[in-house]
Amino acid sequence: MSGTTPPAPQRLSILAGFQTAPILVRALVSILYGVALLTLVQLAIVVAHVGLISPAARGIAMVADLFAIVVALISFVLGKGITSGSYSSWLTTLVFAVLGISQSVLWMMTTPTQTRTVLVLVVAVVVLALLLTPAVRRHCPKR
Repeated sequence: MSGTTPPAPQRLSILAGFQTAPILVRALVSILYGVALLTLVQLAIVVAHVGLISPAARGIAMVADLFAIVVALISFVLGKGITSGSYSSWLTTLVFAVLGISQSVLWMMTTPTQTRTVLVLVVAVVVLALLLTPAVRRHCPKR
């Protein structure tokens, strides 16, 4: 027995984990990071135009801003979890994708279809399809 201790395992950075992940996992995580980034850009645009919002509607705009921040954080955390192979992140993303699909379909059935609703539906379907691929399932195994 020598007196040396083995080196502690190093945690992979987000970029290193992303680079070592399979291609379909990278595509899925890129979509999740893209959703987070686009949500924050949309939030920045709304905040830049806050002077144009009537005082009566500012409360609603603040709630929408808070919701946008939460969506961006959840998308980023789920992307990071899937990159590291977390089953709970995979399952949570699956639930959110199914909820996004059902919400978009119900919205399209009850109101005139808008481009944003179709975009949400397409992104949710693509995320669901990528989540169910064998490569992503192997990367995020149930432990």
